Amino acid sequence: NLMTAGHGIVHTEDSATAGQRVHAAQLWIALPRPLADCAPAFEHYPSLPQWTHAGCNFTLLVGSHDGHTAPTRVHTPLLGMDIASTQQANVTLALNPRFEHAILPLEGEVTIGQQRFVQDEFAFIASGVEQLPLQLAPGSRILLIGGEPFAEPIVMWWNFVGFSKEAISAAQGEWETGAARFGRVKGDEGRPLVAPALLW
Repeated sequence: NLMTAGHGIVHTEDSATAGQRVHAAQLWIALPRPLADCAPAFEHYPSLPQWTHAGCNFTLLVGSHDGHTAPTRVHTPLLGMDIASTQQANVTLALNPRFEHAILPLEGEVTIGQQRFVQDEFAFIASGVEQLPLQLAPGSRILLIGGEPFAEPIVMWWNFVGFSKEAISAAQGEWETGAARFGRVKGDEGRPLVAPALLW
Protein backbone atom coordinates (compact mmCIF):
# COMPACT_ATOMS: atom_id res chain seq x y z
CA ASN A 1 0.00 0.00 0.00
CA LEU A 2 1.22 3.49 -0.84
CA MET A 3 -0.40 6.52 0.75
CA THR A 4 0.54 9.99 -0.53
CA ALA A 5 -0.25 12.58 2.12
CA GLY A 6 0.42 15.66 0.00
CA HIS A 7 -1.78 18.56 1.14
CA GLY A 8 -3.19 16.42 3.95
CA ILE A 9 -4.71 13.05 4.65
CA VAL A 10 -6.05 11.19 7.67
CA HIS A 11 -6.20 7.45 8.23
CA THR A 12 -6.52 4.80 10.93
CA GLU A 13 -4.24 1.90 11.79
CA ASP A 14 -6.51 -0.43 13.71
CA SER A 15 -5.98 -4.17 14.08
CA ALA A 16 -8.57 -6.42 12.48
CA THR A 17 -8.37 -8.69 15.53
CA ALA A 18 -8.13 -7.36 19.08
CA GLY A 19 -4.76 -8.06 20.64
CA GLN A 20 -3.15 -8.95 17.32
CA ARG A 21 0.58 -8.20 17.16
CA VAL A 22 2.22 -6.98 13.97
CA HIS A 23 5.93 -6.42 13.35
CA ALA A 24 6.37 -4.23 10.31
CA ALA A 25 8.19 -1.25 8.86
CA GLN A 26 6.43 1.88 7.67
CA LEU A 27 8.50 3.77 5.11
CA TRP A 28 8.07 7.53 4.71
CA ILE A 29 8.91 9.11 1.35
CA ALA A 30 9.45 12.87 1.29
CA LEU A 31 7.85 14.54 -1.72
CA PRO A 32 9.91 17.04 -3.76
CA ARG A 33 9.05 20.66 -3.04
CA PRO A 34 6.93 21.21 -6.21
CA LEU A 35 4.66 18.31 -5.16
CA ALA A 36 4.69 18.79 -1.40
CA ASP A 37 1.16 20.25 -1.50
CA CYS A 38 -0.30 17.84 -4.08
CA ALA A 39 -3.68 16.14 -3.70
CA PRO A 40 -3.64 13.11 -1.36
CA ALA A 41 -3.87 9.61 -2.84
CA PHE A 42 -3.94 5.93 -1.90
CA GLU A 43 -2.77 3.10 -4.14
CA HIS A 44 -2.66 -0.66 -3.62
CA TYR A 45 -0.07 -2.84 -5.39
CA PRO A 46 -0.99 -6.51 -4.87
CA SER A 47 1.67 -7.78 -7.29
CA LEU A 48 5.34 -6.80 -7.04
CA PRO A 49 8.41 -8.24 -8.81
CA GLN A 50 9.88 -11.24 -6.96
CA TRP A 51 12.92 -13.39 -7.72
CA THR A 52 15.57 -15.58 -6.09
CA HIS A 53 19.32 -15.01 -6.27
CA ALA A 54 22.31 -16.28 -4.24
CA GLY A 55 20.02 -18.02 -1.75
CA CYS A 56 17.92 -14.91 -1.11
CA ASN A 57 14.31 -14.12 -1.96
CA PHE A 58 13.87 -10.60 -3.33
CA THR A 59 10.71 -8.47 -3.48
CA LEU A 60 11.06 -5.13 -5.24
CA LEU A 61 8.88 -2.55 -3.50
CA VAL A 62 9.83 0.52 -5.51
CA GLY A 63 12.26 1.46 -8.29
CA SER A 64 14.37 -0.82 -10.46
CA HIS A 65 16.98 -3.46 -9.67
CA ASP A 66 18.62 -6.40 -11.46
CA GLY A 67 16.43 -6.03 -14.56
CA HIS A 68 13.19 -5.73 -12.59
CA THR A 69 11.00 -2.63 -12.21
CA ALA A 70 8.25 -2.15 -9.61
CA PRO A 71 4.92 -0.59 -10.70
CA THR A 72 4.90 1.67 -7.64
CA ARG A 73 4.28 5.33 -8.54
CA VAL A 74 6.83 7.64 -6.90
CA HIS A 75 7.97 11.19 -7.62
CA THR A 76 11.76 10.94 -7.17
CA PRO A 77 14.32 8.23 -8.09
CA LEU A 78 14.08 5.62 -5.31
CA LEU A 79 14.85 1.99 -4.49
CA GLY A 80 13.05 -0.19 -1.97
CA MET A 81 13.64 -3.92 -1.63
CA ASP A 82 12.74 -6.73 0.79
CA ILE A 83 15.47 -9.40 0.98
CA ALA A 84 14.97 -12.64 2.93
CA SER A 85 16.93 -15.84 3.40
CA THR A 86 16.13 -19.02 5.32
CA GLN A 87 19.80 -20.05 5.31
CA GLN A 88 23.09 -18.21 5.55
CA ALA A 89 23.58 -16.30 2.31
CA ASN A 90 26.30 -14.19 0.77
CA VAL A 91 25.10 -11.75 -1.85
CA THR A 92 26.61 -8.69 -3.51
CA LEU A 93 24.16 -5.99 -4.53
CA ALA A 94 24.78 -3.57 -7.38
CA LEU A 95 23.91 -0.08 -6.17
CA ASN A 96 23.31 3.23 -7.92
CA PRO A 97 26.29 5.35 -6.81
CA ARG A 98 24.15 8.53 -7.00
CA PHE A 99 21.92 7.16 -4.24
CA GLU A 100 22.50 7.03 -0.53
CA HIS A 101 21.19 3.77 0.93
CA ALA A 102 20.20 2.22 4.22
CA ILE A 103 19.60 -1.31 5.44
CA LEU A 104 17.18 -2.21 8.21
CA PRO A 105 17.14 -5.82 9.49
CA LEU A 106 13.53 -6.78 10.28
CA GLU A 107 14.51 -10.28 11.43
CA GLY A 108 17.85 -11.92 12.13
CA GLU A 109 21.05 -10.08 11.29
CA VAL A 110 23.20 -8.91 8.41
CA THR A 111 26.94 -8.30 8.17
CA ILE A 112 28.16 -5.46 5.96
CA GLY A 113 31.93 -5.55 5.66
CA GLN A 114 33.12 -5.96 9.24
CA GLN A 115 29.98 -4.55 10.88
CA ARG A 116 27.09 -6.65 12.11
CA PHE A 117 23.57 -5.24 12.35
CA VAL A 118 20.75 -6.96 14.21
CA GLN A 119 16.97 -6.52 14.17
CA ASP A 120 15.79 -2.90 14.20
CA GLU A 121 19.31 -1.44 13.85
CA PHE A 122 19.88 0.93 10.93
CA ALA A 123 22.89 0.83 8.61
CA PHE A 124 23.58 3.94 6.50
CA ILE A 125 25.53 3.67 3.24
CA ALA A 126 26.68 7.01 1.79
CA SER A 127 26.45 7.74 -1.92
CA GLY A 128 29.33 6.62 -4.14
CA VAL A 129 29.02 2.88 -3.39
CA GLU A 130 28.52 0.66 -6.47
CA GLN A 131 28.85 -2.85 -4.97
CA LEU A 132 27.63 -3.87 -1.53
CA PRO A 133 28.56 -7.35 -0.21
CA LEU A 134 26.13 -8.67 2.42
CA GLN A 135 26.09 -11.74 4.61
CA LEU A 136 22.66 -12.70 5.91
CA ALA A 137 22.36 -15.02 8.90
CA PRO A 138 19.87 -17.90 8.62
CA GLY A 139 16.28 -16.70 8.99
CA SER A 140 17.09 -13.07 8.22
CA ARG A 141 14.98 -10.49 6.47
CA ILE A 142 16.18 -7.00 5.64
CA LEU A 143 14.91 -3.86 3.94
CA LEU A 144 17.16 -1.99 1.53
CA ILE A 145 16.10 1.57 0.75
CA GLY A 146 17.83 4.21 -1.31
CA GLY A 147 17.40 7.45 -3.20
CA GLU A 148 19.07 10.60 -4.39
CA PRO A 149 19.82 12.98 -1.50
CA PHE A 150 17.63 16.08 -1.33
CA ALA A 151 19.47 19.34 -2.02
CA GLU A 152 17.77 21.05 0.93
CA PRO A 153 16.99 19.97 4.50
CA ILE A 154 13.64 18.36 5.29
CA VAL A 155 11.75 19.04 8.53
CA MET A 156 9.89 16.11 10.09
CA TRP A 157 7.79 16.49 13.22
CA TRP A 158 5.30 13.89 14.46
CA ASN A 159 3.12 13.10 11.40
CA PHE A 160 4.17 16.14 9.39
CA VAL A 161 6.92 16.48 6.78
CA GLY A 162 7.84 19.74 5.06
CA PHE A 163 10.59 22.10 4.04
CA SER A 164 10.23 24.63 6.87
CA LYS A 165 9.18 24.91 10.50
CA GLU A 166 6.54 27.40 9.38
CA ALA A 167 4.91 24.81 7.09
CA ILE A 168 4.93 22.22 9.90
CA SER A 169 3.46 24.71 12.39
CA ALA A 170 0.66 25.60 9.95
CA ALA A 171 -0.17 21.94 9.32
CA GLN A 172 -0.24 21.14 13.02
CA GLY A 173 -2.47 24.15 13.71
CA GLU A 174 -4.97 22.94 11.12
CA TRP A 175 -4.85 19.40 12.53
CA GLU A 176 -5.57 20.67 16.04
CA THR A 177 -8.54 22.78 14.87
CA GLY A 178 -10.05 19.97 12.79
CA ALA A 179 -9.63 21.78 9.46
CA ALA A 180 -11.14 20.24 6.33
CA ARG A 181 -7.60 19.74 5.02
CA PHE A 182 -7.40 16.49 6.99
CA GLY A 183 -11.02 15.35 7.04
CA ARG A 184 -12.34 12.43 9.09
CA VAL A 185 -12.31 8.65 8.80
CA LYS A 186 -15.74 7.05 8.82
CA GLY A 187 -16.14 5.04 12.04
CA ASP A 188 -13.16 6.64 13.80
CA GLU A 189 -15.34 7.24 16.88
CA GLY A 190 -14.10 10.82 17.08
CA ARG A 191 -10.70 9.90 18.51
CA PRO A 192 -8.01 11.72 16.52
CA LEU A 193 -4.48 11.54 17.86
CA VAL A 194 -3.27 14.51 19.88
CA ALA A 195 -0.20 16.13 18.36
CA PRO A 196 2.68 16.79 20.74
CA ALA A 197 3.64 20.40 21.43
CA LEU A 198 6.03 21.86 18.88
CA LEU A 199 9.65 22.13 20.00
CA TRP A 200 10.06 25.60 18.53
